[in-house]
Amino acid sequence: MARLLVKNPDFSPAEILLTPGCNRVGREGENDFLVPHSSVSRHHCEVWLTEEAVLVRDLDSRNGTFVDEARIQEAQIATGQTLRLGDVEMVLAEAPVRITVPDLPMPPPPKEPTYMPDGSPCCFRHDSVAAVVQCTKCAHVFCGNCVRELRVAGGTPRRFCPECGGACERITPAEQAKKRSGWLGKLVDAFTKPTTRKH
Repeated sequence: MARLLVKNPDFSPAEILLTPGCNRVGREGENDFLVPHSSVSRHHCEVWLTEEAVLVRDLDSRNGTFVDEARIQEAQIATGQTLRLGDVEMVLAEAPVRITVPDLPMPPPPKEPTYMPDGSPCCFRHDSVAAVVQCTKCAHVFCGNCVRELRVAGGTPRRFCPECGGACERITPAEQAKKRSGWLGKLVDAFTKPTTRKH
């Protein structure tokens, strides 16, 4: 199994065991692997393990991502090469052997969620249309035109995600209200809440 061996002495973790797909590496927060060093950014890079290669993508880190001392934005890394995040050096071991000649395309970066003026989430595929359902598998939200609907005679229609095929459920008003934040959400709430009359 492909893994990164940390070269810095007395550093923990000393080894990062890569899993197939995307491995997010950073100093803290929601990462797959934490490298608690001041030179490493909070969200530093992604290491993609495919069947044919190991690919690295820098996430606009402050001190940079390097392969054999060459600063990179996106690059392939092979067994024995050094990956450096800030001042933390690692050596790649047991990387898959790439046989094909053409360059492998890097997976696209994840799309940032967008919201309507009232704070409700926008459809994953249409930034100007409010979402009405959310996939229970990949968590993306969609408008009614995007989801695939299966109607069974005498039963409740079932909706499926156009991205991963998972089951979709309607977004409740309570969940939409959670998305509202900041001064705009408060302003919308002030005009949409019913007034209370004193008797």
